[in-house]
Amino acid sequence: MRLPDPPLLIITDRGQACRPLEDVAAACFAAGCRWLSLREKDMPPEERLALLRRLVALGRRTKLSLPPLARTGTLAPREKRPVLFDRGGPVDCPVYDREKLKPGDKIDGPALISEYASTTVFFPGDRLTVADTGELIITVGQAT
Repeated sequence: MRLPDPPLLIITDRGQACRPLEDVAAACFAAGCRWLSLREKDMPPEERLALLRRLVALGRRTKLSLPPLARTGTLAPREKRPVLFDRGGPVDCPVYDREKLKPGDKIDGPALISEYASTTVFFPGDRLTVADTGELIITVGQAT
């Protein structure tokens, strides 16, 4: 079986399939299909879920490949801001711009990482490391 490029969505209908849906799905995935929608609404929910699990197991998952980020620039907070944690009064926390962090940067908490839609807070004793592809890896310290 050869599918068109770009790959298409297959919508199941076991009433019209000439083979079991598992066989049809396996052939479609082998031919490059990326998406399969289970349409079998007349099946009892438990049977439908079991069939869906079997079909999902046949699919291929695309492995993401993120490019490494540039390692340029100097790590420096843009400001300090008072933050209240569980105990004591306000703590002056450095605020870093997420887009200015580079791979290998390490920051000890407490600190804030600010970006356009969110702020990441890490507590005293936490440690942040920026991965090669930009993910923030936070090692949580001991709760006191």
